[in-house]
Amino acid sequence: MSTKKSSIWGATSLVVAIIALSFAPILIRITENELGPYGTIFNRLWIASLALGLGNGVKILWDKQSGRLSTTAKKAYTCQDFFYLFLLASLESACLVTWAWSLTKKFGFQAPSF
Repeated sequence: MSTKKSSIWGATSLVVAIIALSFAPILIRITENELGPYGTIFNRLWIASLALGLGNGVKILWDKQSGRLSTTAKKAYTCQDFFYLFLLASLESACLVTWAWSLTKKFGFQAPSF
């Protein structure tokens, strides 16, 4: 029974994520008229950080309430872990900024004349 619930939960999460990602370019295009590309990406990142932080806080409170504290010892992060995290965040931010910036550019393509 547990696997059936988890597979339904996984499929539902996948559908919601696909719908959210499909609306991202449309919503970014709309908000760029008001905020510009850099403001749009900043708002997108801080809202995501807020949502993930709140979700993590709820999970911690839920685990404390139900008495399921983590029994596994947490591994300490190394300098290499922080380097990879910084590299990933830098590349992802650059990708988002260039994507938003490219949506502000108007390219005039002309059909070839025969």
